Amino acid sequence: MRHRSWLAKDTLPKLLALLRKHAVALCLVQHAWMPALDEVTAPFVYIRWLGRREDIPDDDFSHVRINRDAQLDSWSEQIKGYLRAGLTVYGYFNNHYQGHSPASVRGMQMRLTDIER
Repeated sequence: MRHRSWLAKDTLPKLLALLRKHAVALCLVQHAWMPALDEVTAPFVYIRWLGRREDIPDDDFSHVRINRDAQLDSWSEQIKGYLRAGLTVYGYFNNHYQGHSPASVRGMQMRLTDIER
């Protein structure tokens, strides 16, 4: 969902029911203007970590520029729960999230190395 109105309290239950009926995953997003949700609607989970373009205006994505350790710690615990429940998890980081998406991926991988299913 790219517009938060789809995730409003009055429309969200109907949307979730429709997604579950068709086993379509709701994209869980960490982004400044999107609500944080923890809804599983399919046999897999899809997560996107997006940053604001304004936070890295010069588009220098050569290194981490924003410390998001607290958010990554929290997300990793959430992901461990999905994995323990037998779900497949797909995740995508954009460069604006921390400034260097490969480093964001490595940071998440390190947090998930001890997972037991």
